[in-house]
Amino acid sequence: MRFRPVFLSAGAGLLALLFWATLAFAAAVPQANVFAYHRFGDARYPSTNIGLDVFESQLQYLHDGNYTVLSLGEIVRRLQAKEGLPPRAVALTVDDAYASFYSGALPLLKRFGYPATLFVNSDSVGKKAFLSWEQLEEIVAAGIEIGSHTASHPYMVERLAGEDDVLCL
Repeated sequence: MRFRPVFLSAGAGLLALLFWATLAFAAAVPQANVFAYHRFGDARYPSTNIGLDVFESQLQYLHDGNYTVLSLGEIVRRLQAKEGLPPRAVALTVDDAYASFYSGALPLLKRFGYPATLFVNSDSVGKKAFLSWEQLEEIVAAGIEIGSHTASHPYMVERLAGEDDVLCL
């Protein structure tokens, strides 16, 4: 039997509701909320895509609501140093290094002056629909933090029975 998370088919409406509800809670509790994205402006993949207009409105909401957007690394650093977090701390993360990050999300992040953390699966770099090494260099130069998302990015939900739980990077 294969497990498929229900939230993948829930649609953008539910995700938008969760975004706003999480931010409302963040205003009341000293914590960091982390928002994860995958694709930007690529409607062929509705379960992992966010429209650029919706993403822009979310960034505008963060700006207008005086949220402090930090990289995930900065949040971890502050927590490890026991420095605490600013009120309304938020991190924006992006998985898989799809090319739509470069063409869609990066210009908006630059416009708002927001950092983000991009998790890259290195075997996909340079392949169709993914970022190139040159684009990744530009992204780093723009202040985006890079993290590892494994080398091959196996689909762990559909592992075969008996497969090893250890993932080699």
